[in-house]
Amino acid sequence: MKVWWGNRTTTIRLLNAAATLAFTRLLSDNEKYGQMARRLLLAAAEWDPKGSTGYRYNDEAGMPYAYYFSRTYSWIHDLLTEKERAKCRQVMRIRGNEMYRHLCPRHLWRPYSSHSNRAWHFLGEVAVAFYGEIPEAGDWAWFAMNVFANVYPVWNDEQGGWHEGVLYWRSYINRFTWWADIMRATFGIDAYRKPYFSKIGYYPMYLQPPGTRGGGFGDLTARTR
Repeated sequence: MKVWWGNRTTTIRLLNAAATLAFTRLLSDNEKYGQMARRLLLAAAEWDPKGSTGYRYNDEAGMPYAYYFSRTYSWIHDLLTEKERAKCRQVMRIRGNEMYRHLCPRHLWRPYSSHSNRAWHFLGEVAVAFYGEIPEAGDWAWFAMNVFANVYPVWNDEQGGWHEGVLYWRSYINRFTWWADIMRATFGIDAYRKPYFSKIGYYPMYLQPPGTRGGGFGDLTARTR
């Protein structure tokens, strides 16, 4: 468990740093941040895509690799040489296809797996970042948009409920907001017009109102000494 989870934390430390530096470069116009992001991105590109951070071997490492790598690639695309871009495309084609083969069509017919309910929109991020550069990216985008349109959020209805405690609810919704912003910018689709999101705020208010220590449901319960 220590090694398996350690692969996740190492992936996040490196590629979250790369994405943060890449975005800081856009905000500041300071090229030193872009060059630092570039070095980290290319270092991660050398990792075996089907090794210890591969999606099927360890999805908790493979998922953050996919979205942090894609964000960094987008934000420093102009700093990369064509040879470096080709290396990134090679890596993400392998990783993206591995995710796609695991998720499609299974997740459309049985959309109840916890981790898959994150992975589909992470694959969508990869698809948008590499659209026109990786041949299969269009299929990945098609799949992600179909999941959103037809089976997301799977456990809930127009009343805004959730099937887990506040901790997992916050975690999964927070991750989804990235994809919501990407859909709006790329496809002109406002995710928050879905009826579910018009009532989403009631869930934490009812489950854990002010003054409570824990919701007593699912993954979040009050801790006592």
